[in-house]
Amino acid sequence: MNNKKRGEISATIVSSRDLGAEYQSLVMEVPEEASKWIRNVRPGQFVQIACSDTDYYSPEGTFLRRPFSIASLQTENNHVQLEVIYNVIGPGTGWMAQRKSGDPVNILAPLGNGFAQPQEKQTKVILAGGGIGIPPVLFLADALKKQGFENIVGFAGMRSLSNFEYSINSDPKRDSRPLEPSLRLEQWNRSGTPSVIATDDGSYGFSGNLVEALDQYLANHSDWTNAEIFTCGPEPMLKAMAQLAGSRNMTCHICMEAYMACGFGVCQSCVVPVKIDKENSERSGDNMRYALVCDAGPVFDAEELLWE
Repeated sequence: MNNKKRGEISATIVSSRDLGAEYQSLVMEVPEEASKWIRNVRPGQFVQIACSDTDYYSPEGTFLRRPFSIASLQTENNHVQLEVIYNVIGPGTGWMAQRKSGDPVNILAPLGNGFAQPQEKQTKVILAGGGIGIPPVLFLADALKKQGFENIVGFAGMRSLSNFEYSINSDPKRDSRPLEPSLRLEQWNRSGTPSVIATDDGSYGFSGNLVEALDQYLANHSDWTNAEIFTCGPEPMLKAMAQLAGSRNMTCHICMEAYMACGFGVCQSCVVPVKIDKENSERSGDNMRYALVCDAGPVFDAEELLWE
């Protein structure tokens, strides 16, 4: 169920740093009065950031808030820090990239529904993130490890090695077994999660996309075909991931990415088609409705989504 305790929060930026050639990390600390509900945020939930110094009409900022998945949550006493990872693609994220430690930032949080975690700690778990879809599965890896899950493998896909240059924990030139999970990236390593890395240009790890890497991994490790998949990334990747999971009869939880204005179901701008009857694959008016990514999601069962 959705975490109904949410609100507008005046947070403070703790750090802002580069993560490779395209991505950046922004860590924000929430005030004590908000920490009581923020500390219960779930992987897969997100925040809406007001990218402006003054108000939504500031020419230096943006008219609407911007949604970002939560990449990590750190708590110590009454201090709670949230991390988001983003790439600069417009004025909103351009504004974020100029923030420094101590700067104020206004957020709405927590929003959406998070991942439903496996009930049995012995469950094998595959965490697969592509591009800016990596953050929520990093957060999920942290949460699962804290709860005692041990059988976890991470898969991360990027266009090039340059997007990992500040996180590589092993020598790419000596990585002769790219499809064997190992402690390759710092963000996975903080939870002790071995990972497989795929790059579109073949500059590191598996040469090809993330779904191809996972498909080959499963072909070589039949004992992992009973794992649950948790994934986030661009829509073509998610569609291919859903097809892969369906072909192997694997449970797959998909965290959707979508443009949205409000983040809590008012503007009706982030609709996706879903099945009414998941057992029926027919795409028809009798078996289709529209759901809001921000309210019904962003996490969906792969079997309920209808793809264009």
